[in-house]
Amino acid sequence: MGESGRGHDEVGSADDRGWLKRRFICRWGSNVGDRVKNFARGCWGVGDAGVRVTRGSSFYETEPVDFLEQAWFLNCAVEGEAVVPGAGIAASLRGIELQMGSRKRVAKGPRLIDMDILL
Repeated sequence: MGESGRGHDEVGSADDRGWLKRRFICRWGSNVGDRVKNFARGCWGVGDAGVRVTRGSSFYETEPVDFLEQAWFLNCAVEGEAVVPGAGIAASLRGIELQMGSRKRVAKGPRLIDMDILL
């Protein structure tokens, strides 16, 4: 947690709006269509939303939990920076999911892309 106690790391100075650059780590998962291509599209989408991917992990396949009648998930961890208000990062990621066509119709069900903030 950053020194401010707001749950993020401040990694730069404020921009002209007074917003601080924030670093975050999230988990991306996909089990619909071309999963690697979905991750690539996610990277392009975050750039358009004022979020920059700085590092990514290796890919890992995991079996589904609870809702078992679906394909295995491809997952990775992504580190990024954003110059948006803290809650704006989550809203930006959800907007990218929706723009890509990902819908959460079933809890723990199939996902074109799922972007969850971890830290």
